[in-house]
Amino acid sequence: MNISAISFTRAGQNLSIRIKEILESEDCRVYEAALGLAEGETLSISLYSKCRFWQYGAEEFILPWAGDIREFAARAFERKEPILFIGACGIAVRSIAPFVKDKKTDPPVIVMDEKGKYVIPILSSHLGGGEKLAELLSEILGGQLINTTASDVNQLFAVDTFAKTNGLKISDMKKAKDVAAAIVDGKKCVISISKQDFEVEGALPDEVTVQWVESSVPQGEDSGIQYVKVMISNRTDELVCTDMIEEAALQSKTADMTGEMTLQLIPKNVILGVGCKKGKNVQELMAFILCVLDQLKLVPDAVKCMASIDLKKDEQGLLQAAEILNVPFLTFSSEKLEKQQLPEETECFSESEFVKEVTGVSNVCERATVAAGADYLIQKKVSYQGMTLAVGIQKGTICFE
Repeated sequence: MNISAISFTRAGQNLSIRIKEILESEDCRVYEAALGLAEGETLSISLYSKCRFWQYGAEEFILPWAGDIREFAARAFERKEPILFIGACGIAVRSIAPFVKDKKTDPPVIVMDEKGKYVIPILSSHLGGGEKLAELLSEILGGQLINTTASDVNQLFAVDTFAKTNGLKISDMKKAKDVAAAIVDGKKCVISISKQDFEVEGALPDEVTVQWVESSVPQGEDSGIQYVKVMISNRTDELVCTDMIEEAALQSKTADMTGEMTLQLIPKNVILGVGCKKGKNVQELMAFILCVLDQLKLVPDAVKCMASIDLKKDEQGLLQAAEILNVPFLTFSSEKLEKQQLPEETECFSESEFVKEVTGVSNVCERATVAAGADYLIQKKVSYQGMTLAVGIQKGTICFE
């Protein structure tokens, strides 16, 4: 993560240098963890100044910005970089206004005064991670964090922050807003979680209840308490279910958020083990993959990665399929695959002598699924016209901060 910071006064540029020295110090790993950066992702900050005094002692750290501030904002938006304005809120608002689209794609924007007394996240506070970054900046500077969102002000559960923290995709942003509004309005939130796939860590907020479910589709409560429901699920049939609920609510004259509404959060916990004959094109592979996912009623957005044997590391069709699904393509040696075991002692991998002769291991797709992190298989090897696929689920932990 690289932060683009711009200051407008000599005091502001001195503060930006101080921030850079702290964030890029030997304690940087602590700050990267606090921001929830992925493993291998580093934290850096690029400093710019519109101050006419920038050249006096600042050349080593700060670059002058000669253009319009809106050009600075445009570049940061294009790069999806967090923006730190050290100056007036009005400058920030006018600079970013032409480029603001929606909270799913906008980068976080933070404003602080030149003394670092007040730190204000003004855009993408939750989904973009602006709140965490602003909180970190306020802590290292000893300043005051200024939050203006209703959930933060009232110290209530924020579903978008919860989703980002746990790597869950929000299926419907409108429903997410409705859930947030309902919680601020005093409603309780019931979060349905699969016992088989997840554990829970952390203390639950007072307004949140976890409903452990055995089956994929949870049943609603009949307590008479006004509540909203959040479902953590990778299944398409539950997406259909939520659409039906929304349609019913729209048709109801009394639908005013006093009853039940459901938001689905999609975990990335589906792992695809794949194999194919040389030269299979991406259209064939994607049709096959999507067909199997559809039969299993799994959301494509739930796919975490694709995996195969290292003999296929340059197979263009597989690489392109992974790119379409926006997931990494992992490959393993035949020796690594041979060592894999299914968690259930009663189960065993499918075997093929022909595959073993060609690859050195008797099964590629199932073993690759487990090697990539699947805890169990929900679809053993299925073959179609020179392609094979296995599907597994990786268990995870849901964290409440």
